[in-house]
Amino acid sequence: MTRDAGSWLLLGEVLTCAALTADDGPHADYCGTCTACLDACPTQAIEAPGLVNSNACISYWTIEHRGPIPDAWKAAIGSHVFGCDVCQEVCPWNAPLRSLPLPSLEGTPPSRPPTRAEILSMGKGAWRRRFGKTAVNRAARRGLQRNAAASAGATRDEASRPGLERTAGVEERGLSEAAGWALRQLGARL
Repeated sequence: MTRDAGSWLLLGEVLTCAALTADDGPHADYCGTCTACLDACPTQAIEAPGLVNSNACISYWTIEHRGPIPDAWKAAIGSHVFGCDVCQEVCPWNAPLRSLPLPSLEGTPPSRPPTRAEILSMGKGAWRRRFGKTAVNRAARRGLQRNAAASAGATRDEASRPGLERTAGVEERGLSEAAGWALRQLGARL
């Protein structure tokens, strides 16, 4: 969006008055006839080459969205608790990157991701120690717990039942609704 007065340009949440020059044109289409990402997307969020419906994307619902997740999207989350990346995993252009060793990073969180049950039981202190300075913190503790609850219901994860029962009555509506939905999927009475 541009404004004539002062040549302001709004890019997402960044506002700049810098003079911008055009690049070399549209990015080259390397996909050709490949539709691997379209075929693999669990929610068909990639509607056409280069066209993603963000409202159907698991990464949107599990990272960006705040508040309750509609039941249809809870079921679609499946085993995903933070993001998705299925499209990136199946892209042939990313294949060479999969074979590269990961660099050793000091101060990284434990390599084993927590289970849904562990996420549901995390208090503020445990959350800060595990995720305080990571990208996972973008979803916030209650948001990740909401996602874990939705995923527990979508995958019928019985090991998460105690955490679901504890969180079904919390004030955070997104989490309590997801926990209640998950318990219904497990056949529990609230």
